[in-house]
Amino acid sequence: DGTGGVEIAKNLNLSDGFSVSMWVKPEKFGGYQSMFYYGASLYWRLQGTASSFNFDGWHTLKVADAVSWGEWIHLATTFDGTTLITYANGKKIGEVKPDKTRIYNQDNIYLFCRPDAGQESRFTGEADEIVVYNGALTPEEVTKLAEVPADKK
Repeated sequence: DGTGGVEIAKNLNLSDGFSVSMWVKPEKFGGYQSMFYYGASLYWRLQGTASSFNFDGWHTLKVADAVSWGEWIHLATTFDGTTLITYANGKKIGEVKPDKTRIYNQDNIYLFCRPDAGQESRFTGEADEIVVYNGALTPEEVTKLAEVPADKK
């Protein structure tokens, strides 16, 4: 509802690769809404209808018109140590090879909020099946996760 978020104790080493997968149904757009936050070194947010993944504070993969208001969409981002890829509904929608790939944060992982940014950064809508993987998923694995379950149709 835009008033909270989820804190996950740091227990993953994301330096060599990671994947974040989730179903989201944004209720509204405006400003930016945090989806995944691991300090300044790694964060993913919605900016209006765009999806933006910031890596090491400098490398942004911004994909316009990645999401729609009031509709379920499967979003995933993978990083294999060299390439950051974002998917929407199982289809690749953006790719970047960051120059720097250092993940230096020691904080916990936060979902749908950014603890240092206040209320304006909190996600408003529904979310389901949120998974953080220690390693990069293959395109086929992302496609499988994006198969639309009956409750998302």
